[in-house]
Amino acid sequence: MNKIKWKGFLLTTSDSEMEVIHDTLTYDWGQKVFRFYDYDKHIVEVSESIQGVFNRLYAQGLSLPKIAERFGDPLEIVKERYSIS
Repeated sequence: MNKIKWKGFLLTTSDSEMEVIHDTLTYDWGQKVFRFYDYDKHIVEVSESIQGVFNRLYAQGLSLPKIAERFGDPLEIVKERYSIS
């Protein structure tokens, strides 16, 4: 049985027809993602929204300049996009 636990989401696969492609990965910019095959062998991706990534990083105490650096965006864009004054 495969299990992926993620805040607000739990995927449990005990049916051999459904397989997890990989466990949770974290991209360089902080977004969490995992993928699995549905019953028809289509790839399904579950990932955090970028707003969710921003909220998590900000709540962890990462500064706005550091978040902008991780996202690859200018600080002004990050402030505007996430309504930070």
